[in-house]
Amino acid sequence: MRPTRKAPKLEAAELYEYAVRVLSVRTYSSEGLKTKLQNRALRTSDVDAAIQRLVEVGYLDDSRFAEGFARYKVEEAGLGRARVLSDLRGKRIPAKIAEQAVEQIYAGKNEADLIDAYIERRLPALKAGVPVEDQKVLARAYNRLRRAGFSSGASLGAIKRRAAEPDLLEEPADDESEQE
Repeated sequence: MRPTRKAPKLEAAELYEYAVRVLSVRTYSSEGLKTKLQNRALRTSDVDAAIQRLVEVGYLDDSRFAEGFARYKVEEAGLGRARVLSDLRGKRIPAKIAEQAVEQIYAGKNEADLIDAYIERRLPALKAGVPVEDQKVLARAYNRLRRAGFSSGASLGAIKRRAAEPDLLEEPADDESEQE
């Protein structure tokens, strides 16, 4: 087994060029790129200067990153509002920017339609037109929908539409906080 080689530390100009190369391959949030650059910087003060310069020339934009990330999470992964917002916060996007991106992406979208599409793609146990009798299958599906970021009311409604006996399903407790 070969020993791992440490990447050389970079001066300010080299650090900026490295950041440009990194951004040419993949988009980053300001904080995400900052973390990556801190591992390569000879001086930590050079990191902030490189980030500032990238923002000034338009190579780094948290709003654009948040919108693209949210769009991908909705259109490709089919996730709900709360999950997308949580994932953006995980990428260390400022709360206001994250909320604006999520609002923009979900504008005009019907949560019930998003849930139906998610079920169609990700929950084959809930085949359309076949009422599900197993309460455990329904409970697991409900939990998956909640983890995917959909609200409890809309998730329960979708599960009830697919249940053989929808009257047996309980409404969520009033004190349960909605993920929004």
